[in-house]
Amino acid sequence: MFGQEGDAWKVDVDSPAAGEVADYWQKMIDEKLVATDLQGFSPALYKAWNDGEVATWVSAAWGYSTIRDNAKSTSGKWGVAPMPQWSAGENKAGNWGGSTTAVLGKSKHPYEAAKFALWLNTDPKALEILNREGGLYPAAVEGLDLKALQQPVDFYGGQKIFDVFADASKNVTTDWTFGPTMTDTYRFMGDGIAGALGGKGTLKDALAQTDTKTVDSLEKQSLEVAK
Repeated sequence: MFGQEGDAWKVDVDSPAAGEVADYWQKMIDEKLVATDLQGFSPALYKAWNDGEVATWVSAAWGYSTIRDNAKSTSGKWGVAPMPQWSAGENKAGNWGGSTTAVLGKSKHPYEAAKFALWLNTDPKALEILNREGGLYPAAVEGLDLKALQQPVDFYGGQKIFDVFADASKNVTTDWTFGPTMTDTYRFMGDGIAGALGGKGTLKDALAQTDTKTVDSLEKQSLEVAK
């Protein structure tokens, strides 16, 4: 969505690649093959999982615990698979998000807090707890050696799901650039997609609108934008 040309920001939300994605999902929406009324991480979504109304969910590695903890009645009915690819033979993967532990500047006990944060994110026992309870996936390659990531998972029919995540993590694009007004961009896109789902234009229209509004947002922040 973003790039840089010298000191100027280049906005490419409405790129050909993004348009291809928009067309794909627009077709799915038009043919009523996807649910458009289920908010993420909502009771309605969890009920749909438990009722067998949702067949697949594209998610990150931590998604395994989200389904496990909120759709317990479906144990054994799920499996983890690589993301579908645009072209046969590809193994591309993506990543969005991440977790951070920070010590606030005005903390009464910054040293102790920092020591705890270090333990929480490096000690093998702590990492196994974070993975087991919260679904967190290690950022360091060495973290893949954790025993917890070598075991089959009962909820997924005994599948060794972390082998799939490990393979995918090797193919995550690392040249992604976040723009300086990313929060605005997400809001513009969210509003545009909501409008498209409500019958106001298409997902491609939402991309074009987001592109225009993002450029305006950057310029209002007195940031140079490449034309």
